[in-house]
Amino acid sequence: MTGNDHTEPLDPKSASIREVYAYYGLAMYHAQVLEHGIVNALVMTHRSKLAGMSADDLELLFANRFEKTLGGLITELSRYVTVPASLQDELKNALRIRNFLAHGYFKVRAEALMTEPGRETMRRELQKFSDRLSYVDGRLEPLTEAAFQKMGVSKRALEAHCREYLARFADDEP
Repeated sequence: MTGNDHTEPLDPKSASIREVYAYYGLAMYHAQVLEHGIVNALVMTHRSKLAGMSADDLELLFANRFEKTLGGLITELSRYVTVPASLQDELKNALRIRNFLAHGYFKVRAEALMTEPGRETMRRELQKFSDRLSYVDGRLEPLTEAAFQKMGVSKRALEAHCREYLARFADDEP
């Protein structure tokens, strides 16, 4: 077998650690889905400019939003969308989860990663984080849709805009 062949069965400890990493990846995925949803909503607040915007300008608009922190995006979103206090609290909690995952999770949980009971605790915790982030994203979606409808953009039109603009960048994949 070559050094690049990953078909060998893993020992139980390695499989358990790999599973923790998979749960971590899922939690970070949900954090990024939430972030991307907020960016999409913020870009759509500029919809009056989108029709005549070049692909380069649109890419710059997205890039400017993606340079912001999740906290900055949440603050900016609040300027355009009325977010109920309960959801504001959920967004703050999602931000804390995301920041913990991105900046310290494995440092803080290093000892737990060394034992099977610790890894099981991590998997349960990461699943809770993933579920929470997904839940918050789901709660945010109807609010952004309602804000778009107030601006005269239906969900169908929004989806069509998204498909159109994503098609512009399909050939720009690395």
